[in-house]
Amino acid sequence: MQKRISVIIGAYNAEPFIQRCVDSIVQQEQFPMDDLEIILCNDGSEDNTLAVMQEYQRQYPGVVSVDTHENIKPAKTKNRAIEMATGKYIIFLDADDWLERDFCNRFYIEIERSGADVVFGGYKRVSQTGDVLKVATPSLCEYAKYMFVVSTMRIHRREHMMKHAIKFTESTYGEDILFSVKQIAAGAVFKPILYAGYNYLYNTDSITNTTQKGFDEANLKTVKNLLEQIIKIGEPLKNEPSFQYYLVRTVVFNLLYSGRNSSSQQFIVAYKQLFSLLNLRVPEMQYTMIAPKGETLSVRFIIFLFLLFRRLRVVHLFSKVYCR
Repeated sequence: MQKRISVIIGAYNAEPFIQRCVDSIVQQEQFPMDDLEIILCNDGSEDNTLAVMQEYQRQYPGVVSVDTHENIKPAKTKNRAIEMATGKYIIFLDADDWLERDFCNRFYIEIERSGADVVFGGYKRVSQTGDVLKVATPSLCEYAKYMFVVSTMRIHRREHMMKHAIKFTESTYGEDILFSVKQIAAGAVFKPILYAGYNYLYNTDSITNTTQKGFDEANLKTVKNLLEQIIKIGEPLKNEPSFQYYLVRTVVFNLLYSGRNSSSQQFIVAYKQLFSLLNLRVPEMQYTMIAPKGETLSVRFIIFLFLLFRRLRVVHLFSKVYCR
C-alpha cells in the first residue's frame, strides 16, 4: 500500500544535528507513523552520521531506510532519493533543521483539500543557542511562490514532479532556487499557508552561509551561472511581470549580499555584468519599480531604491558608501 508522505533528508557530517532532525519526524502527532516513508541519505559523511541513521533504521523497520554513498553533493543525493521515494507526496528536510510536530498533518490536510501540486508555509530562523531570530510566513497571494524559492518548508505532489521530470540541478549554489523555478515553469499549482512549522537553523558552517561572500572572479561567475540557469529554466515565464520582478530581485539581492564584502570596483563590475546579462537574455525586460502584490514592504523599498539609483546613474556613488 502506498505511503502518504516520503520525507527525504540528505546529510553530510551531520552528527551534531541528525538526531534532532529525525526525531522531529518520528514524533509527528496526528499523523500515522505507518503512513511515513523516511529516506535518510548519507552523502559520504566522515563522522558518525551513518551510524545514527542505521540505528533509526533498526528502530523503525518499514518506515526508515538508509541510502549511503560516496560524497556526491546535495543535488545528486536528493535526486537519488526522489527515485527511491514511493509516497504520494514528498517533503524535503535539511539535516540541521527540524519540524514542528504537527507539520506533516497540517501540510497533508491542506494539499489533499486544495488539490495543489505544492503547498508551502514559512519558517522560524533559530540560532545555535535555541533563540528564535525570525518568524516568516508567505503572503496569501500568487506572487508568494517567488518569495519562498526553496524545496523545504513545503510538501510536493510526487506525481507532478515525475510527470515533468523535476529534479535538482547539480550546482554548488542555488539548487533549491532552480528546483522551485522548474516547478513554476512546469505550471505547478502553488498554495501558501500561514504556518511556520519549519525550524531553520542559522548554521554558520552551512553552504548558504559560507559562499558568495564577496565578488571575486569565482563568485561572480557562480552568480552569473545561477542567473543564466534561472532564465533558461524560466523561458516560458520570461514575459510575465512577476517573473521579471523576481529576476531583478535576485540580481539586486546577490549584489547587496556579496557586494557588502567587496570593493567598490568589484561591485560595479558585478553590477554591470549582471544587468547586461538580464538585458541580453530578457530583451523584453521591464524594470518596473512597482512590486507585485504580496511583496514585503522592506523588499519593495530595497528594490525601488536600487532601481531609482540605477535610473539616476548613481550606483557608483552608492557602491562607494556601501562596499568595504
